[in-house]
Amino acid sequence: MRKTKAFTLIELLVVVAIIALLISILLPSLARARELSKRTVCSANMRGVGQACKIYAQENEEFWPTVETTTGKVTYIDAIGLNRSSVSDSSSSTMSTTRNFWMLIRNGDITVKLMKCPSSNELMDDTENLNTYYDFKGSGFVSYGYQIPYPTPDYCRPSEDMDPRMVLAADRGPWTMTESASGQEVAQEKVYVGDTMSSTGMRLSQFSREDMRALNSPNHGGVGNGEGQNCLFQDGHVEFMQTSFTGVDEDNIFTNLDIKGKAEMTLGRAPAPDSRRPGEQSLDTNRHSSTDSFLYP
Repeated sequence: MRKTKAFTLIELLVVVAIIALLISILLPSLARARELSKRTVCSANMRGVGQACKIYAQENEEFWPTVETTTGKVTYIDAIGLNRSSVSDSSSSTMSTTRNFWMLIRNGDITVKLMKCPSSNELMDDTENLNTYYDFKGSGFVSYGYQIPYPTPDYCRPSEDMDPRMVLAADRGPWTMTESASGQEVAQEKVYVGDTMSSTGMRLSQFSREDMRALNSPNHGGVGNGEGQNCLFQDGHVEFMQTSFTGVDEDNIFTNLDIKGKAEMTLGRAPAPDSRRPGEQSLDTNRHSSTDSFLYP
């Protein structure tokens, strides 16, 4: 009779261990490849938005979409989704930058799908009657920020006449809130940049490259650990920037503060002392310059 050969228990365990080791080595690589693929889709989304903005500008005196201008204070995050069925008036103290994106959606220049970064936690807006509304359902339904054109007409308003190095749209900034499926705001760790020292803050000169990640969009890497953001420049090209300090003067694209001119610039992980996002409710007296990118949300 012939003797049947078989694996011993030790041999079987060795094979299982080798397979487990290979899986543990490959999984991070697969996850990384998946993120890079999503990043490419995100870049294509931004490029589509940029093309739509340039087409819009050709028919609107070279200006990119701007729903309304105001000289009053602006409370951005609270305005998103509020009164979305009516056009805002210039006397309102709450203005939403996302209404500019919605204008392109209403015109049929872009789809709602383009406003969802595949790497982000935001939801896709499922509004059916698009022409009935003038804004997204809430802050958790848009993944990208837009150059704030307020408060003065034509001063910071995105246009074809701006410096081509200007960043006019990008992955949303690190100071905003996300929303759950029910539309309720979900608190997340917020990073604060201010011009005064706090017990949790660090001076700009002390920032390491890892510290800078906290100032990037949470879309690619998570809150406080963003790897960077896809940025749409005025000339229409999109580039993934590993830092939010870019643009004409290479200052932070998510604030209206001139980083280079603020020796006491700080970073902390606590909310701002006055519970405001950088620049919020201050545009009436602290306007960003015509060459300063200030994206929101």
